Amino acid sequence: MKYKHQTGFTLLEMLLVITLIGILAITVGPKVKTRWFEQHSEFQQVLTALRYAHQMAIASECQVRVQVSGDMLSLYYNGVPTRCGSEAIISPIMGGAVKVKAGIYGEGWIYNEQGYPLTGQQNISIGHHNLRIEAVTGFVHLL
Repeated sequence: MKYKHQTGFTLLEMLLVITLIGILAITVGPKVKTRWFEQHSEFQQVLTALRYAHQMAIASECQVRVQVSGDMLSLYYNGVPTRCGSEAIISPIMGGAVKVKAGIYGEGWIYNEQGYPLTGQQNISIGHHNLRIEAVTGFVHLL
């Protein structure tokens, strides 16, 4: 009696592959999730800071400057009108400056006393996220 040659995987090979996939999932999975969460958190902080700057300009009737310096975003009064000064604005939500590891691409912006951006419409990139500051309203939203 002749035996036919069978093709396929042995039980040992299958268990080895499943074990390797499990080890990879345990070590790589959490890192990917953490990176995404950090980038999304930074994006939300920048969005909040820009909306806060917009609201502060309207409420205080002072120009508010959003300054980008390397990977930091800070809010300041712009000294117009002169009664406003030029000190830093401390947000009750975010505290001082916002650190953005993902990188923020933009020069900085100034909201006038009515909350309109002096430079018109602006597009801002933060990591993989994009924001727009509308020229007519000063509103900041996700693209």
